[in-house]
Amino acid sequence: MTSKPTLVLLRGLSRDQRHWGSFKSLLQQSLPHYQVTCLDTLGNGTLLDHKSPLKMDEYGQYLLAQLAEHEIKQPILVGLSLGGMVALSTLAQKPEQIHHVITINSSSNLSPWWQRFSLPWALGHLLFAKRKPHCSRLEYGILQFTSVQQNQNIALLQQWSEYRKEANTKLSNSLRQIIAAATFTVDERLKSVGKVSIVSAMQDRLVNPACSRQLAQHLAAPLFRIENAGHDLALDQPQRLIQTIIQALDNPATTRP
Repeated sequence: MTSKPTLVLLRGLSRDQRHWGSFKSLLQQSLPHYQVTCLDTLGNGTLLDHKSPLKMDEYGQYLLAQLAEHEIKQPILVGLSLGGMVALSTLAQKPEQIHHVITINSSSNLSPWWQRFSLPWALGHLLFAKRKPHCSRLEYGILQFTSVQQNQNIALLQQWSEYRKEANTKLSNSLRQIIAAATFTVDERLKSVGKVSIVSAMQDRLVNPACSRQLAQHLAAPLFRIENAGHDLALDQPQRLIQTIIQALDNPATTRP
């Protein structure tokens, strides 16, 4: 167990801690008085052989068990997309055990379905993805609709393709995660808890930035907007995201009881 406050990074749909890339080390360098760690959600990465639940609350329950196992107390949960939903569910269940939650490009039942997930846009990139040498066409398609800054980064694409060969989320788990995300409902208890900051990439073409705005308004939470970034904000604007996380941690809402 570390005596330092801990930031726990959580990735999104069918992604795992490897996909944070260099962001974890950059964040650690910028916040030396914190411990930065990553945990996988059920069905992804190190938890590849687990069945992904159909309900977000179950992801939160498992995350609480992971935090207890690693003896992480009062963490700051930083969740991208589905990871943000998991973080919010965890906070709603045990608010006294979580210091703060920072969501990045997350959606909820507060927004209409066509804003929550741009399915035609995603499918178009997946179906018509180009072939690149030694690269997965599927990963190329994913990179196209999640990034606006790095979507032609072949070295990154090759790395993601290797990740897919080494350990890839099962199709059944991906579908179950989609269902869990699509049915995610914001727990009304969160309105009185506080402890939430919302971050939104303004060029997110997968999840409409309006989803973050609706979430922030509903929870009376601070909203931080970042320009020139797509859905994978940690990839497109890592330094801006780090500055925003620091700003969120310094915000009075972070210590709201």
